[in-house]
Amino acid sequence: MEYCLCVKENDKNLLHIITASELKKPLYGSYKQLAASNSEDDAIKQVVQLVEDFCQVYWDAGESPDFGVFKTWLEGVFG
Repeated sequence: MEYCLCVKENDKNLLHIITASELKKPLYGSYKQLAASNSEDDAIKQVVQLVEDFCQVYWDAGESPDFGVFKTWLEGVFG
């Protein structure tokens, strides 16, 4: 089964992991897919890696991560 990493406009959650079949439903019409994975475990690992990468950018600059800009950063990573 394919799992999708998604963001949703005006949503307080940073990321959503939903199945590809769910993404086709009208309920998820406002979700933007960033990436896909072949298993739920892989999707979770991708999320962990993204959060670590995001934090590392701030840590390298000697700052604390600002998750208020996480969605913008994600969209920059995934174009």
